[in-house]
Amino acid sequence: MKTKYFIAAGLTAILLLTLFGTPAAAGSRERGRFEGFALGFGAALLGHTLLHHHHAPGHYKAPVDRHPPQRKHFDHRRHGYHKPPADRHPPRHRYRHRSGHWELQRIWVPPAFKKVWNPGHYNRRGRWIPGHWTKVPISEGHWKKERVWVSRR
Repeated sequence: MKTKYFIAAGLTAILLLTLFGTPAAAGSRERGRFEGFALGFGAALLGHTLLHHHHAPGHYKAPVDRHPPQRKHFDHRRHGYHKPPADRHPPRHRYRHRSGHWELQRIWVPPAFKKVWNPGHYNRRGRWIPGHWTKVPISEGHWKKERVWVSRR
């Protein structure tokens, strides 16, 4: 008990000495005037920035390029590369030798849960159960058939 008293008394004494000791170390008037001006100017600048932060140009997202660069395709008729016209899609090439095939595979889809807050309550025996998060099932796990490309390589 005495230890707490001595710690509190010591901290109070240090705080009082710090507060009352500051005016004794007064410097020149010009230095204090400049420091006051610098602190006021900095506070005004910071206040203006915080007040008008929503006008900053870095706040917005960059525009998304909706048109990807066009690829050049080899045209057998012209014997060279060309840029396809913008109004039609390039012809699809059909390969004689495929490097794989499609298969139906069974894939396990795990069950889905939702986290729900269960507030505190008394159980059937009268004991208090504090609130906690519980998982409530949304859908059960099941098998699903899906087409999968199997390569020969």
